[in-house]
Amino acid sequence: MNNELRLNLLGRVEISRDGKPVEGFAHQKSLALLCYLAVTGRPHTRAALAGLLWGETTEANALAGLRKTLADLRRQVAPYLTITRQQVAFNQEQPYWLDVEAFERQAGEINAIQEAEITPAEVAKLSAAIDLYQGDFIAGFHVRRAPAFEEWVLLQRERLRLTALRALHVLAAHHMAQGAYPQAIEYTGRILALEPCQEEAHRQMISALALSGQREAALRQYQACCRALADEMDTAPQEETTALFQRIRDGSSPASRAPAFAQNLPCPITPLIGRERERDEIIARLRTPDCRLLTLIGPGGSGKTRLAQEIATTFTEISAQPNDLTEVYLVPLAPLQSAESLVPAIAHGIGLLFSSEGDPRQELLNYLRQKHMLLILDNFEHLLLPTDKEDNGGADLVSDILTTAADIKILVTSRARLNLQAEQLYPISGMELPLDEAGKSAEGNNAIQLFL
Repeated sequence: MNNELRLNLLGRVEISRDGKPVEGFAHQKSLALLCYLAVTGRPHTRAALAGLLWGETTEANALAGLRKTLADLRRQVAPYLTITRQQVAFNQEQPYWLDVEAFERQAGEINAIQEAEITPAEVAKLSAAIDLYQGDFIAGFHVRRAPAFEEWVLLQRERLRLTALRALHVLAAHHMAQGAYPQAIEYTGRILALEPCQEEAHRQMISALALSGQREAALRQYQACCRALADEMDTAPQEETTALFQRIRDGSSPASRAPAFAQNLPCPITPLIGRERERDEIIARLRTPDCRLLTLIGPGGSGKTRLAQEIATTFTEISAQPNDLTEVYLVPLAPLQSAESLVPAIAHGIGLLFSSEGDPRQELLNYLRQKHMLLILDNFEHLLLPTDKEDNGGADLVSDILTTAADIKILVTSRARLNLQAEQLYPISGMELPLDEAGKSAEGNNAIQLFL
């Protein structure tokens, strides 16, 4: 835009106008004042600004210093200032672009975003926000004898850093769940650049490297984690981190667990209410030899996912006989954007480490051929669309698994049927609310208990 003033404050301070750098400020405090006015975006009294930048001198000297600074700013960016005898403000009516403002707008309501529910539009916005975050707020910029300004900078720096970290965590977790390991590695690396001692991020980086076929790099990442914790915190890695390292060192998948299903299942935060009959019926059906594929079909919000979690947990308790299923995995599919991501998502969920040269789909089928497993695929409906004219979407992979691996049973939750020959359906609907002759419901009714 013509005559646009651009302020890049995430990282080193860069001010430009019409594509040309704005330089030659007579005082460091002139640049500090411009940054403060632009970021706060509201009018400030002269007394407040004088205290902000000249708090260690007398009021008269502070106001004199402010007058000189405003005169300097007028020479450089006069149209972008609104100055009266009482107040000073950044003129937002003039064409300008501020990276801090754009960053916060793209990040949006990040605290309300859940990794498992993030939409493609939210991924794009968060990615754009992270592209803007080139470093700490006005990195390397200091103003002498202005403690109030320095305190404000530290608060802004920490606030923006936390927003960036939250966005990076969401993006890294999203790509990890999709099996997009290069992207997960990129975003996790940026987390560690900001927080070198964040052990959870180190574990995610180790896993992502190993799952992408970079075993040696994963082992080196563990050593980097050890050094960072020792240097900065004088501590050693947690047992979970060391166990992950040992599994990869010994040639196992980073997702290997003993028993296999123990940590694959989410820990429920509420008890199962009113679905005991359905749970028992579904488990009984799954344990019959002729049931290989069972789809819990019903509208969104009817409780399919929670019921599937309970079934998985129950299977870990009853599958103790030699001929029973020995592994139970629940693979959440809601974050996936297309059926193309189904193979890496299942592999990640069950702890399969692909080789760098093999065909991932065939490797998955070969791996499952040797397993006695209940595989739960949660939220399948959006993966039924074909990716090209020659396939049947995600249902093709389910069919191939059943054909290849005789000892695999698959439980699917979906709003639509898969339309496969082996598929059996179990409809899930809302809970009934029976009323007595007086039109009242029993106090112990399951629907009421769930509502409460």
